[in-house]
Amino acid sequence: MSEAELHVLRARMLGGYMAKARRGELQLRLPVGFVYDAAGKVQLDPDRQVQDAVRTLFATFRRTGSAGAAAERSSSRALRLPVPAHRTGPRMGDLVWTS
Repeated sequence: MSEAELHVLRARMLGGYMAKARRGELQLRLPVGFVYDAAGKVQLDPDRQVQDAVRTLFATFRRTGSAGAAAERSSSRALRLPVPAHRTGPRMGDLVWTS
């Protein structure tokens, strides 16, 4: 495939993304702690453990004032955080807990 063809394909793909965004239909991967509901609206994750872990992390960030300090403090206190286990496939959206 030539570079010109790749350029055209990329432009078409980006045009498709922009059209979906204009119609309000574009759904991107959300950060941990947020999910799409049945209507396609962004909501807090209904899992209370996920909500608590994310809130604790952000509260630590507010107290310490830096992401590095919040990560260090979370690590030293063995705060377990949810991370996506799979980005694609049938298990997409599953979370694993890491410290």
